[in-house]
Amino acid sequence: MSGAAAHCGGDGTYILEVDCFGVNLAGGPVFGPYFKSVTGYADSPNHPSRDCMMPTTLGQIGIATDARITSNPTRPGLPSNAYEYDPGR
Repeated sequence: MSGAAAHCGGDGTYILEVDCFGVNLAGGPVFGPYFKSVTGYADSPNHPSRDCMMPTTLGQIGIATDARITSNPTRPGLPSNAYEYDPGR
């Protein structure tokens, strides 16, 4: 599995968090775990997703080791200048 997508019903927002492991040239350690997240909106026709395999845009080649939907962040968010920055975090 190289990523995850989510959809939730109800009201408000949720956070999809994906734990990845592999090569990450976008920042931090070059080899090891890296974390990705995105905010989703309940009952939206859009399904937020994050992919651990983005070799051409982020230099990331990895697998998803865990994924979860939560109302509160459990992993660090990406910096505001990151390609996949999530303004909902």
